[in-house]
Amino acid sequence: MKSHSILRRRLFALGGGILFLALSGFAFGAGRMQVAPSYQHDVSRPLRELAAGDRFPQRQEREAAENPKIPNAHIDSPDPVVDRGSFLRMLAPSIPEPLLNFDGIAFPGVGCNCAPPDTNGAVGLTQYVQMVNEAYQVFDKTTGASILGPNSIVSLWSGFGGACQNGGGGDPVVLYDQLADRWVISQFASADGGAPMTDECVAVSTSGDATGSYYRYGFHLGSNFYDYPHLSVWPDAYYMSMNVFNAAGTAYLGPQPFA
Repeated sequence: MKSHSILRRRLFALGGGILFLALSGFAFGAGRMQVAPSYQHDVSRPLRELAAGDRFPQRQEREAAENPKIPNAHIDSPDPVVDRGSFLRMLAPSIPEPLLNFDGIAFPGVGCNCAPPDTNGAVGLTQYVQMVNEAYQVFDKTTGASILGPNSIVSLWSGFGGACQNGGGGDPVVLYDQLADRWVISQFASADGGAPMTDECVAVSTSGDATGSYYRYGFHLGSNFYDYPHLSVWPDAYYMSMNVFNAAGTAYLGPQPFA
């Protein structure tokens, strides 16, 4: 009954269009709060129906740009202060072997072929969902067999319109809300898919089946570059933090929390 009550409170908020609250943070100045309703919200078709017709486009491979050298690079060496014997004794408790080991989303050939791929995943009651930049896949938790995908994350936003459908840019996050038996998926976006990323797209499943339909929400956060969004599940809300840069991406303005 407790989980049902939590779910009802959340779905009540979702049905009316979530308010994305910018809590006090360095990016906007301490104590300042911004309230912004989603500019668009609806319910998607089941993902299992979208998958066949909304595959991600293949992009041409290219050599990755060389990273600039870091000045005064750190050189690893043993720390004379650390007592390695006592440190190893702290690690003595053994970690159980994995119950299941299987291949996730293949690389290259998925979405933008980005490096790093920003891999993350979540485990539900019967399913495991993995996400990389611009792609997702649903697996059977017990066998590791693929249930759906890999498919484009943008396919989740098919028919939604705006930046979420046309300019999904990556940095995906998937969480399983065990209190409500729901999946939460997010990705940042912009009007054309290029920088700066000014929008956040959030989807919450209508059931515990990750291949089913989703409540979808689009939020326009402003003109700055909102980078590295990360979600968390709490009993009273879903919380998110981002790193905020100026529109050109040349100046860091600070972290920003949302709920």
